[in-house]
This record gives sequence, structure tokens and C-alpha cells, in this order.
Amino acid sequence: MEASQSSSSNSNPGQFSQDAQTPMRRPSAYPRPLISTFGWELQSIVASSPNFRHIERVHYTSPNANVDLVIKEFERSGKPMIINGWNRHPRWPRSMFNIEWLKTNGDQNPTVRNVHNWTDFKLPLDEFIKKLHDCPVYACADEQERLYGKDGECPTEWTEWLTQTGVIPNELLFYGSNDFLKFLPDKAKVQTLMCYMGIGDTFTPFHKDLCASSGHNLMCFSEHSGSAFWFMTESSAAPRVTAYFHQLGQEIDLETHVVTIEELANAPFEVYIAEQQLGDLVLVPPRSCHQVVNKGGITIKTSWSRMSLYGLQIALWHELPIYHRVCRPEIYKVKSNIYHALQHFTRITQDLPERFEDAPCITTDNLKHLVSLFDDILAAEFSVARDSMPHVSQSNLLHTDNLHCDFCGSDIFQSFFECDKCLPAASSGSSAGILPVGDGLTLCPLCYAEGRICHCGEMQPVQCRPFNDLLRIRDQAVMAIQRMEVGYVNAHGNLLGQPDRLLSVGDANIFEATYKLSQKRKADAKVSKSCRVVRAAPHQVPTAVYCRKCHHSECYTHLLELHSVHSVDAIARSDRQDGEEDWHQYHRSCSRQYPEIRRGVIEDQERGSRPNTLHQLTYLAKTFTTCRAIAIEVTNYGWYDRFAQATSIPVVNTPAKALLTLPDPIDDDEPCDDHTSNDSPYSPATPTRNVQRINSRRASASPNVARPTSPEGIISDQRRQADLSVIRDSRSPTVDPVSPLPESTTVQAFDSTASASTQTQLGTSVIDDLGNLSDLTDLPNEFDSPLHNTITAIPISETSVVLSFPSSSAPVPSSDTLLLTGSKLKSRLVFDCVEIPHPKWHGKTEKISSPPQPKRKRIAAPSPSNVAGSSDSDSTPSAVQESKRKKKSRGPASR
Repeated sequence: MEASQSSSSNSNPGQFSQDAQTPMRRPSAYPRPLISTFGWELQSIVASSPNFRHIERVHYTSPNANVDLVIKEFERSGKPMIINGWNRHPRWPRSMFNIEWLKTNGDQNPTVRNVHNWTDFKLPLDEFIKKLHDCPVYACADEQERLYGKDGECPTEWTEWLTQTGVIPNELLFYGSNDFLKFLPDKAKVQTLMCYMGIGDTFTPFHKDLCASSGHNLMCFSEHSGSAFWFMTESSAAPRVTAYFHQLGQEIDLETHVVTIEELANAPFEVYIAEQQLGDLVLVPPRSCHQVVNKGGITIKTSWSRMSLYGLQIALWHELPIYHRVCRPEIYKVKSNIYHALQHFTRITQDLPERFEDAPCITTDNLKHLVSLFDDILAAEFSVARDSMPHVSQSNLLHTDNLHCDFCGSDIFQSFFECDKCLPAASSGSSAGILPVGDGLTLCPLCYAEGRICHCGEMQPVQCRPFNDLLRIRDQAVMAIQRMEVGYVNAHGNLLGQPDRLLSVGDANIFEATYKLSQKRKADAKVSKSCRVVRAAPHQVPTAVYCRKCHHSECYTHLLELHSVHSVDAIARSDRQDGEEDWHQYHRSCSRQYPEIRRGVIEDQERGSRPNTLHQLTYLAKTFTTCRAIAIEVTNYGWYDRFAQATSIPVVNTPAKALLTLPDPIDDDEPCDDHTSNDSPYSPATPTRNVQRINSRRASASPNVARPTSPEGIISDQRRQADLSVIRDSRSPTVDPVSPLPESTTVQAFDSTASASTQTQLGTSVIDDLGNLSDLTDLPNEFDSPLHNTITAIPISETSVVLSFPSSSAPVPSSDTLLLTGSKLKSRLVFDCVEIPHPKWHGKTEKISSPPQPKRKRIAAPSPSNVAGSSDSDSTPSAVQESKRKKKSRGPASR
């Protein structure tokens, strides 16, 4: 992926009432300087920090460039590599790899991005190239536009050169001999070949390529010594990068942060650096986190991804569970890819002669590996009640892989939950009003298991195809291996005859646990449960887990928060037949064992080895608490979601006089998340002015918009045309990131010191509902993720809020709190992160304990000498001691 980010100037924080029903957004973090390549030199950068390394280079003609050896070493070590010198190859197409050829044969209307505000739009190719030539190679502090052509369609002639000339080895090509993506059906195939054209100081944020795929990037053209700086990590550093980004208040998988060289120099992992030049082919290993910064003149690069069997394994075991937590769309259909590759290698093995001694070992080895991975998929998708559920297709041959989770974006392979009432905008029903199975709101089993659910809460379990079809194909693969290897034994044996073998203790039966949860929700629909683990704030929840030994129920939020038990684990263990004692001892001991569990999960991530899935679910739920839901307009956040990130929000340009309590002005700054640093000047204790954005496209689109005035005069046309779009779910009917603002619009911002009468109205549009808290959602407080230390609580209202700019009658702040009055302000992109609203009991984690009782005097039985009503009715100390002695001397029978 080659996206680009750049920066602009300070935004306009505005402050809102602290009323709990008013949606609040955390103010922008302290602006940091623009990342510019001015003065960059490779040797100096590498020498500037002990954790910087050069990326290994191998010339394509060198004996060390043997493709098989290069690929094996590249994937074994997980370290980035560059094969250079391709521009010196005799068949290098110089006449085709240039701008003049593209003007005639390339896409004549490409999509380009202004990296200063992340706006994408179509632009004629000639005009785009002219703008690139007119643009300085280094970003200026006051520039408003720097264009970058990204994710462009690669010309057919370029594709043919790559695939047919044999210049680039087939093992490195898309759909080549080492790319498992080619096994997907034609309708499900993913296009990974793309082109990028840009000028200096356009760049990508720090990111990982999708689904542990292997990346390849070839620089085809360079003008005026144009180059690109690559900052990369090795594969095993992925969990350390994630932890470091959490310290910075960022999520690496949401791709919203551009790291500085200083941040990389302080990172607790090695960073590999290279300057890519013409003819350099950069090899990006699976899970390598990397950032690309273009330098100098125009460069044109073509890039593609391929998926190895090792990449499929890493994606299934480690990447997809993280994508589920942060809601990163899967795109590459990993489970379906494993399934179709299994069928391919089964057919090849079946066609070989039985016990054929010269049979290629790689075929049977690949098939054994795929069977093992597919068993993991089947165990997670299996339920004993599968046959009684509705099916999308009645035959495996008729099913197409086209479903995804409407909350996290993961590919739905076999089992899911569906609601035919809370329909996303993209759902398509029939003209007769009958909604086909699979066309409603769909959630993956793990989202449902973690409390993510539709608004009405009435979802039913569904199967994509008959489960026995999958078991039959899997058993055919096992029998094909046994034809070639007599001693081969699979852990599960034949599953078609005994599918319950998938319910073993060693597997995480996610869908089976989720199905039980759905049945509990139906059974408890009329009677809510009371979680009394927090004595100060007992609360009602739709479903909870009861422990007889503890004498109370606990909700799934507190089970994770206090005992480190994930909902899937809690449902499975509490439902077993081995008695209450096992569940009691288990949930009481998990919190003590969690530090060791956490270390084990991280070690598995570094090695890429098979994790303990239940331990992994616990660790991820406690660590990844920020998400970016796909269709939040029809879904509710889950038990373990704490922060919601709104996607790419350009901040409005405003008069300088409206900016209060900002730090000293900085001419250049880059886009930054609202929770970048713990030492941000916008700490919760600091009075600040929060910013609100509206989901209008152009404030100037309405002819009725008034022009507010200030002591400096009327806002300029450029300022009035600031981009105020909020890019949320692309299927949302209320947010269209490309359409103009409706006829009637409002742009307002509140000043904490100004009354309602001082607000100046610009129209009549209001901000959309940002989501409401599900009655099924009980949210956590203290998790592993440090994000909660850097973001203040920001409730999200169920009602719309109108914003206004302060009018000229608003109090004018003193000069020491203003930016430079004459400075020209620009809109700046902020990836805003808001805290999901919490129930009243949230944040209280005191376990049940007996309240202190007032001391009372012991009353002794009246002696014969005492008269009724005597004031001397208290027993003497000797009498009390005698009473205690007699009680201790009594046996159990007397008690």
C-alpha cells in the first residue's frame, strides 16, 4: 500500500459544555514538524542511531541472487531485502517506463490525493503531471496542495512485461509459482498490482501489508534523481512495534501515524533503512512494518503482493485476530484461500501414482500443512447444532465467497450471525420484500462472542453451506496424503463420521461457544442478570456467568477485567459437566496466571508459531481496545471496545482569534492522532477547547451560508471552502464523502465563554449520531492498552448537536493566548479517537467485600439477681470469656 500523508497548520479547538449527553472529541495533540526529506542522506541517517541498519542489497546478476536461495532466506529470516540493477537488464523497457509513454497509454483520469488533507479526486493525467512538475520537491510550510497518484491501475503492457518476459523471476510475481492467491476462484481474486506516481515529500504512514502477504516494489522511473526512503522492520518485530505504537497512542493496523526519524531512533527494535533508486526491487517480508518517503523529483513505482503458505499461516494465527479487534478489513479471504488451495493440492496428489517414490515432496508437505490449518478453521466454525440452522447455499458448489462481517470487516467463511431487521445500507432485498439468507446484517462469530451486536439484538446463527461438504473435502485430502505416505496420521482422523472430534480441549470452538451465548440470550431475554462483582455499583446485564462458589454472577466485561477470562473461554468452561468446582477454581486463578499467558502469546507472535487460541483471545481483548467499526450505524460496540476511531477528519480553517490555549505556533506540522503522547499539552487536567466536525462536504456549497465576521474581517473564500467531511462507513446512507453539502447546512462552533446569543449560524445541518451504547455492552476500564491513559472520557450522544463559530461579540482572548494574528491558517487532517460512552458502573472494580459493621456490645442472659429493665444488663468481661470458652468446647453435634 502506498498512501501518503503530509501536514498543515494548527486546527481550531472549540470547547463544549461538559454535559454528559454532549458528544465531545479530544482536542488535537501537539502539532509536530512536517516530515521533510530536505537534507536527508542515507549514511548519516543510519549512523544517527544504534538500532538503524542498512537493508541488504543483492544485484540481480550476482551468484548470491539465486532466486530460490533469496526467497528462502528472505522468508526464513523475515528481514527486508533489495534486488537491484533491473534497469540494466537487456529487456528493461525504457521506452515504456517513462512519463511520455504514460501520457498516451496510461489511465487518462487517475485518482490522486492531496496529501495535506487526504482528499481523493479524479484529475486528468496531463494536468496531474503538470502539477507535479510545478510543485517544489520539498514541502513548504504554507502550501495547500501536494498531489500523489496512488493505487493506480497498472497499464496492460506493464503487466505483460512483468509476467511474460521472464525478467522478474516467476517465484516473486503475483499469481506466480509461490503465490497462493491464484487458487482463489476468479470471482474472488484480489488485484494487488498497482502503480504510484509522486513528487518528493509524499509518503505512506507506517503500516503492515495486508494479511502477512509478501510485498514487492519496483521503481520503474525516476526524474531528477528522484528516490524513496524505506524504513522497515523484520517480521518478528511486529509485536514490539505494536507495543511501541501503543506507547505513542497509536494503532499500527489502522495506518494513521507517520513516524519521525526521532521516534524510530528511540524504538525498542531494529529499523532497516534504504534509499530506493531506479531499478531497485524492494522485498517486504510478511508483517514487516514499513514507511516510504519519496524524495526529489517524480518517481513511478509498481508494486504487488503475493501470499505464500507461510503467510497464510501467519495471517490465520496472528494477523486476523488483530484485524478483528481493530476492525481492519481482511480483503484477502485467508480462510477461503486455504480451503481452495487444499482442494488444488488434493487433486494433484490424487493424480499421482500410489506410493510413487518420485512424488514431489513439496506437494504432500504443502497438503499436510494445509490440512492442519483447515482443521483449525473447522474447529472454530463448528457447532453441534449446525444442521438446524439456515443455510445460504444448499451445496458447496453453489456457494460464492462474498460475505464479510459488518462490524470488523473480516471474511465470513462458514458460520455467522444475521439480523434481517437492522439492515446495512448495502443490503439488497428482493422486490417481493423477502430478504434472502445472507443479505441481512452479518456478524462474524467472534464479534458476536465479544458483545458486538445489532441494535435490536435479535440475531440468528447461519451456515454458508452444508458443513458436511467441508468435512468431506477435508477427509479426501487426508486420504490423498495416506496414499503417498503409509504412516501419516492426522490428529483428528476421519471427521465426516465423527465431527465431534473437533470439540477437543485443545481447540477454541468459537462458534460453538457463540451459539450457546445466543441461546442464553434468548432464554434470558425477559429476565436480566445482575452482576454484583462491584458492590458499589451492581448492574443489570442481559446475560452473565453464575458461580455457585462465589454466590454471584459476573458479566463478561468484569470476567476479563478482573479475572482475565475471555467470553469464549467463560462460556465453554462454565457449561461443562465437570461441576462448579472446576469453573470456580479456573476463573479465580486466571488473573494470577495472566502475566505468564501474556508472555507466551507475545513469544508466539514473534516466532510465528501456533498460539493457544484462548490465551490469545484474552490477550488481544485486553490489549487492543480501539476499533473502527464498518457499519456502526446499525451495530453496537462490544464488551471489550473502549475507543472508536473516526476516519480521516479534516479540521476546519478558522480565524486566528478563535484559537485559545494553544502552544506556540509551529509553521509545519504533520497529521497526528488525538492521542499521540502522554505529555501532550492537552492532558485531561488542562482546560482546553475541543473541536467538533460536521459531516458536510463543503461549507460553501450552500448559497444561504452567512459570512461570520471577526475583528480581522470576513473569512476568506478559501477558509469558507474548508473540507468538513467525516469519512465513516462507506455504506452509511447519512454520510457521503464525495457528494456536496445539502442545500441547507450549518457550521457552528461553541465558545465556552460566549452565550448562546453570541453564536453565529451559518445554516441548518447537524452532526450525525456517532453511535449509542448497546444495552448489551458493559465496557471495561483497566486493560493492557495504554491508550486509556492518554484519552479523556468523551461521551457520545444519541442526539444531534449543532456547532457554531463564535461571533465578533465573543470575548477576544489576550495576545499571549493567540497564534500569530496575521498567520495564514490551513486545514489539518486529524484521525480523531473518541472514548465510547460508559455505563454508570464502569470504572468501578472493587470486588465484593463485607461492609464494616458497627461494634455492638454483647448482651448476656439476665442472671437471677437482675431484675427486668435493669441498666446493668451487660455481661462482665469474665462472663463473656466464659461464654466463649463454653462455645469452643461444644462439638459439631451441639452446634
